[in-house]
Amino acid sequence: TIGDVTAANVAVVDDAFGVVERFWRTPEDFVDHAIGTLVWVEEELAGICYAAAVADRRAEIDVLTKPAFRQRGLGKLLVNGFVARCAARSVAPLWDCYTNNVGSMALCNAIGFRAPAPPYSFFTIPRRP
Repeated sequence: TIGDVTAANVAVVDDAFGVVERFWRTPEDFVDHAIGTLVWVEEELAGICYAAAVADRRAEIDVLTKPAFRQRGLGKLLVNGFVARCAARSVAPLWDCYTNNVGSMALCNAIGFRAPAPPYSFFTIPRRP
């Protein structure tokens, strides 16, 4: 079953994924602005697609699927639902990920997202053991 993040389920979403106040100030802010789309398998919350940020009528996509539910097409279902919800709000969904994130790259290509320009170099400092 696919549905929206609501005031009634936002605590369950945060317990499952820990994203509610990671990017948004309050649970209410998340419900109102993150365009959160959920997928449930039977009674278990299996995945979420939401906007980590919305600015200038553009939404940065984040999609998470619990490991036990991966490789079932749920990510594609989530993103398609999120994209439809963005269209209803006149918001453009934007995909961003590291190019070495094979799963994310495969999903974005399967949905039809295309890069407007070639990837740019991104440098990181390695973590110390």
